[in-house]
Amino acid sequence: MEAASENNGKRKRGRPPFITAELLAARAIYAEVTPRHQNNIAYRLRALNLLKDDPEFSWIADGPGMTAGKRNSWKPGILAELGRIGDVEAVRIIAREICEKKPLTKDAERAIRQWRLRKG
Repeated sequence: MEAASENNGKRKRGRPPFITAELLAARAIYAEVTPRHQNNIAYRLRALNLLKDDPEFSWIADGPGMTAGKRNSWKPGILAELGRIGDVEAVRIIAREICEKKPLTKDAERAIRQWRLRKG
């Protein structure tokens, strides 16, 4: 009830934020882009930090390949969707499944989004 009075009785639009202090700092670095792009970058960085050092996830985020400047060593769209998932273990489970199936990026993004919205 208290939140409704703060918003003058209107529901807040859009996705509920899942942003930590680290992600807010990452957003500040990219101030020249749109807020949506800032969010995507922040979520992508979160997932990248969780997965880049594990060779099991090298299809999505190949840390050594990225450092060496290797082409196609990461999937930024998939990482942005994975970063939106709050549970670290769930991120790893879903990333493992994506790495096994190696779907098209749009198909992987859609599957992750559907899973996340069902669980939310």
